[in-house]
Amino acid sequence: MYSTIEDPIRDIRSLRRWVRNLEEDEGLRIVGKVQGFTGGGFLFVGFHQGKYRVNICDRIRDTKERVYRASKEGQWREFVSFEKAWSFVRPLVRRPIQAWVY
Repeated sequence: MYSTIEDPIRDIRSLRRWVRNLEEDEGLRIVGKVQGFTGGGFLFVGFHQGKYRVNICDRIRDTKERVYRASKEGQWREFVSFEKAWSFVRPLVRRPIQAWVY
């Protein structure tokens, strides 16, 4: 059995540090402000085989459960360096910051 607890990230400096230091078994879920995605979208950031991977998907409100859910489809981007990944992610992050590490 695994834990589904996500630790919150509430400021840009902490978010930047988490992105830079991601390990292969960690990921980030970030509320976005991405045009063309429902609710501004979610950004999921991970690190795998030496590359940063970013998935952007719709952020859909589940009115029955009163939570937001990620859509099953989305766009994938891959970056070979932290600097390139961060320059892509940073302008897409909604303020105030709502992000979680899992």
